[in-house]
Amino acid sequence: MHAIELDQILLFGDSLTQLADAYVRKLDVVNRGFSGYNTDWCRLLLPSVLATIRPTPRVRIRLVTVLLGANDAADARYRANLDAMLALLRAELPDARVVLITPPPVHNSRAREMSDSRSAERTTALVAPYRAACFALAAAHGVQCLDTWDLFLGPGFDVNDIPALEQRLDPILEDGVHFGAAGNSALFEGLVRLIKREGPELDHETMPQPVEFWNLVDPARADETIFAHARRD
Repeated sequence: MHAIELDQILLFGDSLTQLADAYVRKLDVVNRGFSGYNTDWCRLLLPSVLATIRPTPRVRIRLVTVLLGANDAADARYRANLDAMLALLRAELPDARVVLITPPPVHNSRAREMSDSRSAERTTALVAPYRAACFALAAAHGVQCLDTWDLFLGPGFDVNDIPALEQRLDPILEDGVHFGAAGNSALFEGLVRLIKREGPELDHETMPQPVEFWNLVDPARADETIFAHARRD
C-alpha cells in the first residue's frame, strides 16, 4: 500500500492564491480566510479551525501563515488577540513553521472612497501600530515576520509623502486595503524568498512530490515509477 497523503499549509486570515499552484502535488494548501473578520472574532475561530485540520500520524501541518489586521479598530486588542493566537499555534503545532504577515500600508484616499458607515477609518498612519505589534510578537514567539511595507514600498520609504505612497500602492491594493493581483504576486514572491532563506526544506521548487510527473512514468513499471517518491507503509 502506497501512502500519498499530503502534508499541509494553513493560511489563516487571508488567501495566498498562488501557493496552491506552487505546491500542487507536494503540499495541500488549506485556506481559512474570513472576509470582514477582525482578530476578536478570529481568536474565537482559530481553535475550531485547528480542530478540523489537526495533524495525524501521517499528515503534518508544515507551514502556517497569519495575516490579520485590515478589519481591526483597536491596536491594543489586536496585539492581545494575536498574542493569544500565536501562543495557541505554537502549543498545538510545535513543529510547524509560522509566518506572521504585517497588515499592508493603506492607500488612504481609495480606502476612504470604499468605506461605509460601519467601517473604521483606515490610513497608513493608523495601521503603523499594527505593523509594530507584528514585529514584537513575532520576536516574542520565535516566528518569522514578513513585512508587507518593505515588500510593497521598499526599505526606508517615506510613508508621510502621501501622494508618492498612493502612487506606489495604486497597482497593489484594489480597494485601498486588500490586495489586488499585483499585491498578491508581490506577497507570494516575498513569502517564497523568506521560505527559501529560513525554511529551505519547504522550498516548492526543490521539495519532492509523492507521485511522479506523467512523462517520467514507465508504462512497463507503472506501479514502481508512479510512486517513486511516495511514503510507504
